[in-house]
Amino acid sequence: MTPTLRWTLLGSALVILPLAACSTADKAATTVQSAAQAQVNPTLSTSDTTFINEAAAGGLAEVKLGELASQRGGTKAVRQFGQQMVHDHTPVNDELMQLAQRKQLSPSTTLDAANQAIYDRLSGERGRAFDQDYLSGQLAAHQDQLQLFQNEAQNGTDPQVRAFAQQHVGVIQRHVEELQRMTAAGSRHGRKAQS
Repeated sequence: MTPTLRWTLLGSALVILPLAACSTADKAATTVQSAAQAQVNPTLSTSDTTFINEAAAGGLAEVKLGELASQRGGTKAVRQFGQQMVHDHTPVNDELMQLAQRKQLSPSTTLDAANQAIYDRLSGERGRAFDQDYLSGQLAAHQDQLQLFQNEAQNGTDPQVRAFAQQHVGVIQRHVEELQRMTAAGSRHGRKAQS
């Protein structure tokens, strides 16, 4: 081997070795970064993800319909209940959105088609018709939300999502009980008016 060829091969090796070391270092850094991201943002189960999305949709509807009830309710009790829905659900919704963000989810911030249709229908009603439709719809919606929260509180796989459900299930239960009283009272008043 000639001295020139030897120096050429040695020079090439000196160039390749640092490049190989950089490639290995880059791969190691990427692996460490990916592992850190996985620890900060664990993958949620399908049921936990579904809970967050459905709870967010339901909570948003409670606030929007509550705002409507506070303006259009035929009775003071319905207007006050609507205000209570806004008061109770707004901070819970905010907390849920923060949790979703930590879990790298982005629930919708607009009403879904079903709740938009309910909102549109109720927007055209007033007085007793509004009260009856609003209260019966809220009772059904809260019963669905109660079941959703209870299921997550018992069976959720992510500890933070499960803790959120456990923390707020009692509020929804109280709303269901209040709605049951209000719809029963409305039914009694309706029968008396017809007599």
